[in-house]
Parts: sequence; C-alpha cells; structure tokens
Amino acid sequence: STQGVSSAASDVYKRQKVVARLLASPHYGERWARHWLDVVHYGESHGFEYNQPRNNSWPYRNWVIRALNADLPYDQFVRMQIAGDVIAPGSADGLIAIACLVTGPHNTTRPNNDTMRKTMRQDEVEDLVGMVGQTFLGLTINCARCHDHKFDPIRQTDYYRTASIFWAGYIGQGNLGGPSKEQLGLDVFGWTDKARIAGPIRLLIKGERHQPGDVIEPATLSSIPSLEKKLAAPPVESKTTHRRLQFAQWITRPDHPLTARVMVNRLWLHHFGQGIVRTPNNFGFKSIPPTHPKLLDWLAAELVDGKWTLKRMHKLIMMSSTYRHSSQHPNQKQYQQQ
Repeated sequence: STQGVSSAASDVYKRQKVVARLLASPHYGERWARHWLDVVHYGESHGFEYNQPRNNSWPYRNWVIRALNADLPYDQFVRMQIAGDVIAPGSADGLIAIACLVTGPHNTTRPNNDTMRKTMRQDEVEDLVGMVGQTFLGLTINCARCHDHKFDPIRQTDYYRTASIFWAGYIGQGNLGGPSKEQLGLDVFGWTDKARIAGPIRLLIKGERHQPGDVIEPATLSSIPSLEKKLAAPPVESKTTHRRLQFAQWITRPDHPLTARVMVNRLWLHHFGQGIVRTPNNFGFKSIPPTHPKLLDWLAAELVDGKWTLKRMHKLIMMSSTYRHSSQHPNQKQYQQQ
C-alpha cells in the first residue's frame, strides 16, 4: 500500500539521520580507534618485566582518533603509519603517525654486549614484521623467520625481504634509544631510518643470528607473484632508504588482493561480532575460510571504488537489510518453551 511504502521510506530516512549523526560524532573516532590500537599493539607502557610508563606515546593515539574522525582515506591512513616521515618530512602528523611502528612492547633492558644487542635487534624486527604483516595484510610473515612458512606460501626469504624494509631503522623506540629530537626534527615519539643506505641483511639459518646465510635484497612478497617487485634505490637527496614508502605504496595498490579485504573484514567483525573471516589477523591457509567469500570480495571492491573512505563503508553496512535484522530468532519463544 501507499501508506506502507511511505512508512518504509520514513524509517529509512530516520535511520540515515541516526547513522549520519553517529559518524559525525567525535566519539566515533574514539570508539573505532580503540579497535585499531589493539591491532597495532599500542601501549602506554613498555611491557615486559619492568613495564615502565610510556609518557609520550599518546600523540599517536590522538592522531588515530583525528584521522578516523576526519575520514582520512584508508590507503593514506596506511601509508602515513608506515612511511609518514618520508611522505611528510618534518611535519608533526607524519612523525606522529609513524609511531605506529614502535608503540608495541619494548624491552627496556640495556644489552651489555654486542651479541645481545644484535639478538635484540633481530627480535624487535621480527615483532615489527609480525605486526605489519598481520595488521595490513592478514599474513603471519613472522612465522617464516627460521624456515619457510609451514602452512602458507611464504618463504624464509620473504621474511627477510620484509625485514629489510625496516632494517635501516633504530633498534630502540622513538626517544628511547631511537632517533633524537634533532634527527626527527621534532620532539615527538617517532621513528625514522638511520641513513639513506642500510647495511645488508642476511638470511639466518634456522633463525639463528650466529648462522648468517645469503644477503637478501629488499623486495615485496614472492607469495603474491602478480605484484612481486624489487625495491628501488633511494633518491640521492633522500635521508631515508625509501623502502618503507615503496612498501606502503605496494600495500595500498588498488589491485592488492589482501589490503582492502582485511580492513572490511575488521569493520564487519566489530559491527556483527564475527568477521566474514573469523581470524581477522590471519587470512592464510590455517584461517577459517570466509563464510561469504563473494560478499567479502564485493565489500573490498566497494572500499577501493569509494576512494577508501571508511565512513562510507560503515554507512553501507549499517543501512543494509542484514544489519537491520533482529538478533532474535522469530520462533525464539516457541523454542524456549520446548
């Protein structure tokens, strides 16, 4: 009936207003930043046995909130957190965003010899490779440090290819054995490369530091052969290796098979309680296969085609008939009586 159509249209209009109000609220960024900060291992203390307070990491937390509230396109959001110091050198936003790489746990114990320092460096790089791989690609690349991945087509050389991207950085975190205020250009909790040229990184046989193998050249993952490429040398005038910038650009290619799918799965997870892929940090062969693969593909395409805007994806999900379904079974009372 005409009255029924009018009522349905009115309901849709009211729902659109509510969704728009929620997305425009400053609390939107605060709520969704909590989920993101968990993924990147953000902490305001260092962890490990001393767990000392970390008093200067909060600007990164606030940057994430601001970026989400401003609906910074997800591809830019990713690039800034991997290579903000290269994209916007000397800017507060660029140097704060890059703290994504160093907000996780950090062992503040000072190694008393060169062997321990080298071992700690390898361990911290492994943690960084693990966080980046799982956060942005849904791949446990760090599992290939000692040998080819036992389940996924990630070779040990792929691990060291990825590690080489961060190899030029400091072993310590920003302002804690890491880059100084003078090196960064600002007094912030940030990170950058030590120099334009990085020392060679070698494959470690069985992951053991004292068993170095062949030198590994920086490149992208061989497990995505259609996008595989070696990384170019940095410009002559550069102060960094430019490896992280090239890696960030590779991750955010519109045709990358993982990046958009991993992110829309995270959005689905927090709206519905379970992801289309139940293991949001692991899209490998040991993950639970997607319950609705075509839906995942479609949502990923929508994210890219919609210029990577996350608020548009939230609205798309919340205005869907699936989201409007009741969580209660229509025969719930009948089943309860039985």
